[in-house]
Amino acid sequence: MWCCVNTDLEITGKIDILADISDTLCSFHAASSASLASRCTKLYDRYVCQNLTGPGVAEISCLKLLETDPEITSAENFFDLSSYVLKMAIRKATEGQNYFMDEMSKHPSSSAIKECAIQDYNWLVGSFRFSLFVFTGDTLFARSILRSAFIRLLTTCNDALIQEKVTNPSLYDLNREMAFLTIVASKTLDAYYSSNDCKFGQGMG
Repeated sequence: MWCCVNTDLEITGKIDILADISDTLCSFHAASSASLASRCTKLYDRYVCQNLTGPGVAEISCLKLLETDPEITSAENFFDLSSYVLKMAIRKATEGQNYFMDEMSKHPSSSAIKECAIQDYNWLVGSFRFSLFVFTGDTLFARSILRSAFIRLLTTCNDALIQEKVTNPSLYDLNREMAFLTIVASKTLDAYYSSNDCKFGQGMG
């Protein structure tokens, strides 16, 4: 299944039209604001963070997250951007799993923490790895894997912590951060799916 199979030509053309409009606006403002012109060229901001639904805080959180990685901020095409975001997600999910593993060693009687550490975060890391492996061939499937990881994290793991009355706020905060990361990664794949990188199979061997 190819990543860009889409019979709705109007939809597939929208991102190119928006890009042209945005590029025009950026060029117009460049003469008076070099910083704005620089921001306009950033794919992660224009096509990922600015497209998050919800209050403006989501965009700010997205920028803070992605701007910690120089590869992401310097990405010039959607294939590279998607790859870098998913690699960051793998690193952060692995760090999250390690944190839960440490908590499990401190609280060996907690079945909820054990559930999160061994099963749910293992699923999360695996989901990011699998999405990185398949997104050029089947972007929609890669995105659905991330959505499943999001649901599992905020239901299975979080519910287990709540039912067991685990009071450590850092565990709930970590779950929220990882859930947000799956949203950002999914939005990045949306941008890749709509782009010429996907249309022409960039990154496919």
